[in-house]
Amino acid sequence: MAASEEKFLEAARKGKFSVSNWQAMTGIGRFDAVYQPQANLMNVTLKVFTEFRDFDQVWRDDEKLAWEPRAFRTIEDFWSRRFLFQCTRPGWQKYSVNVDVKLVARPKADAHMHLMVDKRPPTMGTQGGGVDWSPQPPLCMIDNLAIEPKDQRKLREGIFALRLLQMGQGLTERGLGTVAFAANSADLAPADKIKLLDYAKFVHRIATNDVTGIELVVFGGTGSGDGIFQSGLGKRRARAVADILGSVIRDDTKLTVTDSSSKRPGLKPILLSALSAAAGKTVTSTSFRGVVIVPYVGPDIDRAAERNYIVLAHEFGHMLGLPDEYMGRLHPLLTDRVNADNMISRTLQLATKAGDPASWTDSDRRKAAQQGGMAEMLRYNPDVKAPTFMDQTQIIDNVQVSSNSIMYGGMEVMPAHYLTLWSCLCEMTWGYLDPRHWKIVPSPHNRSGIRYF
Repeated sequence: MAASEEKFLEAARKGKFSVSNWQAMTGIGRFDAVYQPQANLMNVTLKVFTEFRDFDQVWRDDEKLAWEPRAFRTIEDFWSRRFLFQCTRPGWQKYSVNVDVKLVARPKADAHMHLMVDKRPPTMGTQGGGVDWSPQPPLCMIDNLAIEPKDQRKLREGIFALRLLQMGQGLTERGLGTVAFAANSADLAPADKIKLLDYAKFVHRIATNDVTGIELVVFGGTGSGDGIFQSGLGKRRARAVADILGSVIRDDTKLTVTDSSSKRPGLKPILLSALSAAAGKTVTSTSFRGVVIVPYVGPDIDRAAERNYIVLAHEFGHMLGLPDEYMGRLHPLLTDRVNADNMISRTLQLATKAGDPASWTDSDRRKAAQQGGMAEMLRYNPDVKAPTFMDQTQIIDNVQVSSNSIMYGGMEVMPAHYLTLWSCLCEMTWGYLDPRHWKIVPSPHNRSGIRYF
């Protein structure tokens, strides 16, 4: 064992890898943390003072006793073990850190959060939540229904709409709406293979489990120059393209291979639109010497994300130091990073809020500082992709869209949402390990998160 590693483990035995009331670069949230190298574990503790307030209904004592443990378990299960922190220093790869989040009840004077819970009848549905950062501990006002899934239909439709736009624009940007083939050939050009693999990686990264029903239809055709005796040539072309896409996309998105424009209801107009866009003029026939790739949604598909939003999971994301992602882009460095990471298409770029920041509200300036902290963490960890920070009523191509991120209003935890925990680990182990040696990697406990890598 190298001397530096001996010192590292000795520091752990002496309790050096622990912090109290730790706060991220975003300037919000607080938690305690302890890193145990030999257990490959980082324990994160959030101390909560819960106050039950009678609102539309009166709390019974047994309801209070049942609600708090259930709420704590909901948050612990949601935020724990989403990703791993892997040490990449040569010879130190055995240090792979799981994160366990624990909530404990504490008196108000010793709490990280003051949780005020109103009592409402189930028929009303949760009225949302919010954290006020002025007092210490910060006050989070919610209701008893904040641990139940909240059906935000309009937002869920926006998540679906954004995914559909992303998939279409991703094809356009890579020049893949149509893929030409040599006459009488089903062999892909090497340059097209590279573009198809790049697009497949893009789809793999954005294809979250909460959006279902979007297919990629790969239509293979024949046209000018092809011999009349080339039976099945169109389908072979489509299969060659689909094999490349499927090598990466796998089960993320359904691939439909066809040489028939009537394979799906309403498919022919979509194919003609793609062919017209590629030709720069109106095309009225699907005869084409190559392949057309189009995102397709059947008429019976519910155009909405499946999972509903849990308010309390979002609010405790703030306690881990994460800012809201539905307040628009208030910091130019974060805007640049979001656009560079291409979570949205380059043709759908978003802009930082206009105007002199000196004239902004105090709330906007505070949130701009939070976003600046997020941008700084992303700068220190360039492998992590930025979430898509958008307005609450974001319109792109005349369609209202939404993000599926937990810090926007969905239920997806992304690697970027572990950046505050990562930076805490880096700070605790500073002097023993360079922050660049800690990488955020997939966790076997979070199979859906693997697509980010």
